[in-house]
Amino acid sequence: MAPSPLGDVRGMELTAIRPYKNNPRVKPKKAIEQTAKSIREFGWQQPIVVDGDMVIIVGHTRYEAAKLLGEPLVPVIVADHLTPDQVRAYRIMDNRARDYTTWDFPLLIGELEGLDEGFADVLDLEDWQAVIARFEDSSSSDDVSPDLDPDVSSRLTDGFKLSVVFDTQENADRAAPGILDMPGVVNVAYAHG
Repeated sequence: MAPSPLGDVRGMELTAIRPYKNNPRVKPKKAIEQTAKSIREFGWQQPIVVDGDMVIIVGHTRYEAAKLLGEPLVPVIVADHLTPDQVRAYRIMDNRARDYTTWDFPLLIGELEGLDEGFADVLDLEDWQAVIARFEDSSSSDDVSPDLDPDVSSRLTDGFKLSVVFDTQENADRAAPGILDMPGVVNVAYAHG
């Protein structure tokens, strides 16, 4: 099956689009602020994708960042060819894919070298320095974590586990996105009982 062509990117008034009211992805204030800094530094490199009713499918954080920046126009792709079920699935998948990734810290350290004060704010280098210091100070372990996805485990040289017990699965599900957005978190594993 050939991939669908990329829709036309249009400049639209921010007020012409609206967030999906049942968006299950939590957007911490920090994520919105960092996205706003990225847009200010690099410009718009990813459009917001909406359905035919101008409801956001993906790009809620970029939408909030545009509001924070006071930007009246934003780049938008109207994906009106998707079925309602495809819209729902795409909205989830766009955010879910990152749950399967992690950082290769030695490569990351090399990429961050030389990106000093000019990018300190947009990259939140102070936070990265703390994360990297913990990584460099940690001792190596052969048994990173038996609960981690094997691909995630193979990319870590050292891992630390913190167990948190919730009273209901609903509360655990509500907390998981925020935990994944915390610096240094690479996985959230569920266990019942």
